[in-house]
Amino acid sequence: CLAPSIKDRSQSVRTVMEVLGRLPEVPGSNFVRQPVMPEFNSAMDVSRPKGCALRLLQGEGYGNVYPLDAMLGAGHILTIGRDADNSLHLVESHSSYLSRKHCCIEVDDSRLSWTIRDGQWDKANRMWKNSSNGTFVNSTQVTELGHKLSDGDIIAIGDFRLRFEKNG
Repeated sequence: CLAPSIKDRSQSVRTVMEVLGRLPEVPGSNFVRQPVMPEFNSAMDVSRPKGCALRLLQGEGYGNVYPLDAMLGAGHILTIGRDADNSLHLVESHSSYLSRKHCCIEVDDSRLSWTIRDGQWDKANRMWKNSSNGTFVNSTQVTELGHKLSDGDIIAIGDFRLRFEKNG
């Protein structure tokens, strides 16, 4: 179900159940349940980096993991968008739902609390500028007031889906 290419995905519920080893035994059938462990390729690696990270679940660059602590350096704000000057520059070549300056993630001094906000500060006009298509966390729209991120939150921006991961 999670393979990036649709051709590699399971095409029926029966196939998924076979992989999971959860098909019910039917008396008189020749189906013998075998425990099957799916093989993970490097893009499906489930290891989690130390600290906080964003894992790209959908979109160009699928499977990439972005360690937030390393990207922030000594700063407190990480910007995300399609402009190359963002801290996290996402490439969207098949659609245009991602704003140039789409959203930002802020961290407190202790690096324990992470907050995502829709839009970014526009220095030239001295005002906050929201994204065109919105930022969503777990299907709830985020405003410029922000939303505190928790481990496992799914962030939707444009055609991208990222999972916020907090590890030790």
